Amino acid sequence: MKFCFVDESGGGEAPDLSPSSTPVMAIAGLIVDANEVRSLTRDFVALKIRHFSPKMAGVSSLDFITAEVKGTQLLSLHRASSRNHRRQARRFLDELMTILEDHSVQVIGRVWIKQAGTPIDVRTRYGYAVQDFAKQFQLDLEQSDAEGIIVADSREHKLNVQVAHSVFTQKWRSGGDPYPRVGEVPLFAASDNHAGLQLADHVVTTLLFTIATAAYGLNFPNAVHTPEAYAQIRERYAPRLKPLVRWVKATDMIASRPSSLLLAT
Repeated sequence: MKFCFVDESGGGEAPDLSPSSTPVMAIAGLIVDANEVRSLTRDFVALKIRHFSPKMAGVSSLDFITAEVKGTQLLSLHRASSRNHRRQARRFLDELMTILEDHSVQVIGRVWIKQAGTPIDVRTRYGYAVQDFAKQFQLDLEQSDAEGIIVADSREHKLNVQVAHSVFTQKWRSGGDPYPRVGEVPLFAASDNHAGLQLADHVVTTLLFTIATAAYGLNFPNAVHTPEAYAQIRERYAPRLKPLVRWVKATDMIASRPSSLLLAT
């Protein structure tokens, strides 16, 4: 049995709408063998304790998983003027990459690079991305002779229903199920309770989002998310991420550029 944990980063707003607007939208799926979930969870909780112990103050050990360290928090530390904050973020991400490597986690992803003045339809693209993920997950399950379940970070109820239904229509079409080893339409869960979803948040936010911004992003006046802000992240982590990637597709809304640029340094 395998799980594919899914999360997103970036919004649908135009990239030049405000200084905090996101230049890209990214969705990532982490394929994890069910036999690895227990040890992966233990290792990830230990990572949070080592680097963010104040978040655990007064919290029962069985509740450590619910004390989330969000990917956006790591990005703020990466951009901080304090060298100690930047070092803390770098060490956390170094060790997070080791967890992914040690537990043979595979990464699938979709990235959209936005055009100035043009928002994108998050709802439609999320649905298409999950269909793509189901296809790539099915290929992995066939190769490993396993069954699998997609677990996505829960959003609004209506959005959850639409995403699940986008896969339902594929699985129950008259032409046959294209994802027979994916045992059910995507399930939605609160990330507070799942290390897999919290890891997916970090991969999509601190890795795919930043690497795509560094590779493709545009510069806008006073923007928070710029290629320069994340160039060092791309240089440091793209080489480590690349061997874990099963499939990542980048779509440039401005002009067609090869997705291979995403992880090239």
